[in-house]
Amino acid sequence: MSTQHISSDELRARMQAAMVAGQKKRDVPRRFELTFNRTRLKSANPKTRLDYQVNESLWGVLFPTGVVMLERPYVNINAFETFTDLCDHFAAIGTYTVTWLDE
Repeated sequence: MSTQHISSDELRARMQAAMVAGQKKRDVPRRFELTFNRTRLKSANPKTRLDYQVNESLWGVLFPTGVVMLERPYVNINAFETFTDLCDHFAAIGTYTVTWLDE
């Protein structure tokens, strides 16, 4: 049986490569596109009611910690504690769809 001797730098490089290769997909941020409208909001103004029916799109990121960030503030909110909070918020104001960009 032969023994292979490697330098500490080579060992460190191999360990780093093994750790990166062993990372699970859930350990990295996930990008998504959120398309939504505001059809559940009420307004007496007919033009505003029509504006609420228009679909809008935002880019977002779901971090491994569960925090969700949107590309721009929407109703003074651009971060949600969990993905469920984001879904609940947009379900309350209208309809929405999430398209994951890393699948």
